[in-house]
Amino acid sequence: MVSVRSSRSTTERRVTRVNEKLSAACYFKSMSNLSTRSVGGIFVLVGNSTTPSQAEWDTYMAQLKLAIEAREGKPLGLVVFTAGGTPDSGMRLQLRQTIGTSVVRTAIVTESMVVRSVVGIISIFINHTRPFAPLDWRSALEHVGFDFANLPVLKAALQEMDANVGGSAPVRPFLAQ
Repeated sequence: MVSVRSSRSTTERRVTRVNEKLSAACYFKSMSNLSTRSVGGIFVLVGNSTTPSQAEWDTYMAQLKLAIEAREGKPLGLVVFTAGGTPDSGMRLQLRQTIGTSVVRTAIVTESMVVRSVVGIISIFINHTRPFAPLDWRSALEHVGFDFANLPVLKAALQEMDANVGGSAPVRPFLAQ
């Protein structure tokens, strides 16, 4: 029993270090079409209905790379709330290259059928990627391994991120809870 406690303490310390690295590396970046933040050990992106510019995407890829590296080989949880803006084919290739062989459990929360189609394409190359309807946000968070004890922090972050992109319909059902 003592070894389990010792192991749990080590695990808890490791999770704390990873969260601190994510917070320091990727705390917050606001862009006109994308807003990102590390919250409770997962990486969150909120996007509006416009395809991101290449500069915005490059910034996001750099942040995602830092978030993956901060996990030190452990799977990263990524939740994307998007109103319909999708990466183009070059951006999808860049995403594939950024993720490489890392495990990134991704939940795409959207009402857009276009985005759901793109998710289908992306999931061919990137395992553990699933689309979710906005009302199914709880399942999306479970998919990426989110610790629901951090829900109030996530809610506050999503309110700010949503405002930074001019309002994103997929975030509203979550914020209404």
